[in-house]
Amino acid sequence: MDVRVSALFLLAVLGLSVALNSAQEPEAVPVRGLERALWREDRSELWLLCAQDDGAQVRVFDPWLREREPRPAHEMPERGTIPAASGASEVPLWSGRVLRADADGQLVILPCWWETSARVRWGPGWAAVELRNARPLPSLLWRRAGNAELHVASFVADRFDGAQQRAQFQGVAAGERIEIALPDRQPRYPPRTEPHWRAFTAPAVDPEGVRPTSEGPSE
Repeated sequence: MDVRVSALFLLAVLGLSVALNSAQEPEAVPVRGLERALWREDRSELWLLCAQDDGAQVRVFDPWLREREPRPAHEMPERGTIPAASGASEVPLWSGRVLRADADGQLVILPCWWETSARVRWGPGWAAVELRNARPLPSLLWRRAGNAELHVASFVADRFDGAQQRAQFQGVAAGERIEIALPDRQPRYPPRTEPHWRAFTAPAVDPEGVRPTSEGPSE
């Protein structure tokens, strides 16, 4: 088998794998008809009792708001948080966290006091996005303004503080415009499908001087 055939075979296998994973991934449908919400410590799951057209059902999520198989309504414990008249609700979760459910069926886990928003630190020829967050972030995207080519920078946790995370990338010239997109800092459902870009102009940095910072990409 020559190199070209091997490459085509590999692409076919990867394509089939992506298709199978996509078929197994449940559709992200907003949480409608919420009647009661409960964090199940015994199962490490969030249970949401929802009214459906064909009867009530319990929608189940893991601690990072990834949906699991639903449960029948009769298994829902007789406790939990009832939404306000507006349809919004705040539910206590694990480790002091709070889930906010809005009237549109969007869920988000609010940050703890010790978690921080992202900031961009600038060096001579490089930039780094830094933040403290309990959720391990895999990577961020960046690109040069006006250029469609995407670059990926992986986050690395500080070895003395696992919540402190940093993604650094090279090749940024002083005065150059770049755009940065973070993955969602806080778990949310349905997840965002499009990255949120924010533009920056790289400052000139003295190699022997201070490392200036900029407010990071917004949520």
